Amino acid sequence: PLEWLENNPLTYKKYKLFTSLFADFAILPGLTFRTQGGVDYSHVTAFSQSFPSYAPNLEEGKASRTTSDAMSLSVTNTLNYAFDIDKVHDFHFLLGQEGVNYHYEAFNIGTAGQTNDKLTDISTASRVTSWGSTKDSDYAFLSFFARGEYNYANKYYGEASVRTDGSSRFGKNNRWAAFWAVGGMWDARNEDFLSSSRNWLTTAQVALNTGTSGNSSIPNYEHFSLVVGGADYVGQSGMVPSQLGNEELTWETTWSTNLAFRAGFWSRLNVDLEFYHKKTYNMLMEVPLSYTTSNGFGYRWDNVGGMRNQGVELNLDGIALMKGDFMWSLNANVSYNRNRITELYNGVTEYEAANTNTKLVVGHPVGEFYINRFAGVNPANGDALWYTADGELTNVLRESDKVLVGKSYFAPWQGGFGTSLAWKGLSLSAQFSWVADRWMINNDRYFDESNGRFQVYNQSRRLLDRWKKPGDEATTTIPAFYSGGASSYQSLPNGVQESIYTMWGMSDLRVVNSSFFRCTQISLTWNAPKKVTQAMRISDLMVSANLGNVFVIASKAFDGFDPELGDSVMPRLPGSVQIVVVQMTKLSLLRSRWLSLHRSSCIGNL
Repeated sequence: PLEWLENNPLTYKKYKLFTSLFADFAILPGLTFRTQGGVDYSHVTAFSQSFPSYAPNLEEGKASRTTSDAMSLSVTNTLNYAFDIDKVHDFHFLLGQEGVNYHYEAFNIGTAGQTNDKLTDISTASRVTSWGSTKDSDYAFLSFFARGEYNYANKYYGEASVRTDGSSRFGKNNRWAAFWAVGGMWDARNEDFLSSSRNWLTTAQVALNTGTSGNSSIPNYEHFSLVVGGADYVGQSGMVPSQLGNEELTWETTWSTNLAFRAGFWSRLNVDLEFYHKKTYNMLMEVPLSYTTSNGFGYRWDNVGGMRNQGVELNLDGIALMKGDFMWSLNANVSYNRNRITELYNGVTEYEAANTNTKLVVGHPVGEFYINRFAGVNPANGDALWYTADGELTNVLRESDKVLVGKSYFAPWQGGFGTSLAWKGLSLSAQFSWVADRWMINNDRYFDESNGRFQVYNQSRRLLDRWKKPGDEATTTIPAFYSGGASSYQSLPNGVQESIYTMWGMSDLRVVNSSFFRCTQISLTWNAPKKVTQAMRISDLMVSANLGNVFVIASKAFDGFDPELGDSVMPRLPGSVQIVVVQMTKLSLLRSRWLSLHRSSCIGNL
C-alpha cells in the first residue's frame, strides 16, 4: 500500500474562513435583544497523479484536479425576557428566528496519457477521460421558535418549547413542520433535608424531558422531477430525465424521551447517567419501485417506515490529583444502544439491499448482515460446504439459503476515556475511544484470495494453507485448489457458472469483527500568561500541537487498514492520518471586542 500511495499520490488543500458578529441591545430591565450573523466559507482543491514509470500503471500516466467552494450564511435573532417574583419564582422567556443559506459549486477533470513522471499533470495529457461540473447545490432553512423556563427556589425547574422549521429540500406544500418539547428537573441538593451534605455533595439532580425533532438530511433537490444535460445523442448534446421527484416529501420526525441522573461529589467527581427512548417515524428512505411504473428509475425518496432506539449513556469525569498549580483530571464514558426497525414501506416487512449482503427486516436492527453461512471444508475432497437456511449441510451455494446472522455494522457498544495534566498554563492531554460488537465485510480477501481470478490483484499467502489432503480441514477454512476446467466452477440455480473461490468469498467467513480501541488525539497546549497577552495587546493567546489518530488496536480477526472507516464493507485504502497540527488563536483584540481571529495550519497529513 505505501508503494502504491507513493506512485499514485493524492493531495488535498483546504482553506477555511469562519467569522461571526453579534450585537446586544438592552431594551428594558430584563428585556434584551440579540442579533447575530455568521459566514462559513471553505475552498478545497484535490490533485491526484498516477506515474507512468510505476509498473502497475501500465506505462500510462493519469492526473486529475478537483476544486470546490462552499459558503454558509446564517442569521439569528432572539428576544429574551427574564424576571423573578420575590427572589423565589424565576421566569425566562425567549422568542427567536434563525436562517441558513448554503451554496456549493465544484468542478473536476480527469486526464490520461502522460509519459513522464515529472510532467504528470492535466496540461500534459493526451486525452480527457472524465469531467464534471456542479453549478450550484444549494439549500436553505428558516426557523421560528419560542421557549419558556420556570424555576422555583432553585429546586424545581420546568421548561417548554415549540418551533417551526422550513426546509427548501421539500415541496412547497410540505416544507414546514412543527416540533415541541417539555421537561423538568429536580435539584435535590438545594432541599433542606440535604443541607448537611452540601459540603461533599456538589450535584444531585434528576431530569426528565420529552419532545420531537426533525430531520431533512436528503439530497437538495429530490422533491423535483428533473432532467439533466450532457447525454450523447448522435454526437450532439441532449437531455434525459434524471430523477422521478416527489412533491409529498416532508420532515422525518423523532420523538425522544430522556431520564437523567446527575451527581457530583467533593467538587472533584461527576457522574451522569441517562436513559433514552427514541421513536422515529416518517423516515426519509429511498423506496424501491417497479421499473415499469417509475419510467425506469427504480426508486424515489419517500416518507416511510419507522425505527426505535433505546439505550443508556454513562459519563464520568473527575480530578484525580490537585496540588498547587498542578492538576490531573480523568474522564470516561460508555453507551449502549438497542436499535430495531418497526415499519418499512407499503406493508413490506423485509427488504434486501442489493449488493450489500444486508437486509432490512421489521423487528431486527439496521445494518444486520444477510448472507450465506460457510460450514467448512469437505474432508473427502476439499470442497467448500455451506449451511442451508434450515441448518443442513450442502455443497451448493443458493440465494435461498441466506439468513440473518445477528451481526450488524452499527456497533451497540461505544465509549472512551481521557486524561489531562495541567500546570501553569501548560497542559498535556490524551483521548481514547473504543467500539465493540461492530462487524464489517472484509472485501480485500474477496479479491486477494480469489485463486487468481482477478489478475490485477496479488494473492494472499493464506492460500498456501488451503486444503491439500484429508485432515487439513481441521486447520484451514480455504477449499482445495483447482487448476481449471469444470471442477473450478459450480452451476448456480440461475444457471450462471461461478468460481468456487468467488462463492467462498461471498459467505459469512468474510464478516469480521471490526471492534477497536483507538488513541484519537494527544494535545500539548500553552495558554500565555496575562503579562504576555497584555504586551501583545490581545486578550488571550493559545498555542497547541495536536497528534491525531495516534494508533489503533483492532480485533485479531480484522486485518484491514482502519476498522472505523466504511460502513458494511471494509474500504481498500487507509483513511487520512493527521500527524501534527499547530494552532494559534487570538480570541479578541482589546480595542475591538467584536473582532475574532483564528488561524490554524496543518503541518503534515498522510
